[in-house]
Order: sequence, then C-alpha cells, then structure tokens
Amino acid sequence: MTIYKYIKKLFLNSKILLPLYVIFIGFTLEYSVKLLIRSSDILMADKALGSFSVYCFVFFTYISFEFCRKCKKDNIEECLQSISGGYKQVLKSQLLLLNNLILIFTAIILILQFAQYIK
Repeated sequence: MTIYKYIKKLFLNSKILLPLYVIFIGFTLEYSVKLLIRSSDILMADKALGSFSVYCFVFFTYISFEFCRKCKKDNIEECLQSISGGYKQVLKSQLLLLNNLILIFTAIILILQFAQYIK
C-alpha cells in the first residue's frame, strides 16, 4: 500500500474530519443555491460568495491542522522516519490529499458561479 493510499484511508476513516468536510460542502451548496435563487444582481452574489471565502479559509486551516495532528497522533511520521525519505513522502501525501480536498471544493464553487452567470 502506498503512503498516499494510507493517508487517504486515515482521512476517510476519521470520525470527525470526513463528516465535517461533507457537512461544510453541503452547507456551501445550500448557501450558494439559495443565493443563486434569491439574487438578481450578479455582483451582489459575487460579493456574498467573496465574503464567504473567509469562512472557507478558516475551515480548511482547521481541517489541515487536525489532519496533521491526527497523523502525528497515530505515529505515522515516527514510523516512517526510519525509512529513507519516508518523512518527505508522508508530508507530500498529506499535502496532496489536502490539495485534492480544496480542488473538489473549488470545482463546486466554479460550477455554481457558472450557473449563476448562465441564469
């Protein structure tokens, strides 16, 4: 099993991180769709989504911190320090997973933005 698959499995088996991420995505979808339906002015909707970006930053900072803390708590980094280049692989895998989560979220927001302009 590659290190990335193990890190992904650790995130998916988390009792807090995965449900929190899914709830946040759901809340974002609900907020954006309500904003899309109510708003007749495109600039006003963009302003509202722009102010929402602060909450996104705080949320993803928290998720990143908790995920890195969980990896340290499960002694993954300590075990892999004995392997040549293992610690770097863990850091790369964590960064790649967190990057993928942000890319999924960004894709959802972009689709909603395009739907707003088509409306």
